[in-house]
Amino acid sequence: MCQSRPNDDSVTKISEHDSSDLKFGFKIFLTNEDPVLLIDSIEKTLITLNVASVSNVIIAFGEKKNDVSEIKSVWTALEDYVLQNKISKIGIADLEEEPFRALYDWATVKPSIIQINLSTCCVVSPTLQAFCKDNEIQLLTHSDPTDILPKSSLDIVLGKEFLLKWVVRFLVHIKCRGVLTTKGYLLSLGK
Repeated sequence: MCQSRPNDDSVTKISEHDSSDLKFGFKIFLTNEDPVLLIDSIEKTLITLNVASVSNVIIAFGEKKNDVSEIKSVWTALEDYVLQNKISKIGIADLEEEPFRALYDWATVKPSIIQINLSTCCVVSPTLQAFCKDNEIQLLTHSDPTDILPKSSLDIVLGKEFLLKWVVRFLVHIKCRGVLTTKGYLLSLGK
């Protein structure tokens, strides 16, 4: 079930522009490595925003992943969206250099974006910088908290216990101008 907040004008702002003039980006915060959660988050966000494709998707996990085998099933599901031309670029957040290289070597569709959290890294290693440059990978920084929506906050806001499945942050920019058209969050809860 998808439910919008009252007065949500995201779809209206998106519809004011030709979709070919817009660049959509999603960052998906997953609570575990279940590819069904990834698929659910992408499909619900596409439907909610009434769009057929996305420029880029970055995945992030609540717990740091340093073993590529833990994320292979999620990455494979993400690759399927690229092969279907629903996503142009895919990336991952907060993966250490060695597992990132292992993911790159293993993946059929190579990651084209890596995000590093500024709170855990003062200086990006020169070897990672060189690897990204040599392989045309965008090396980005972010300051998102590890736990995007803590359970304690969720319980207080909703007044009862729910299980957070995923959160998607979406950004919509006008291409070539970098103007932010709209942004927002979607989330999925279970009991």
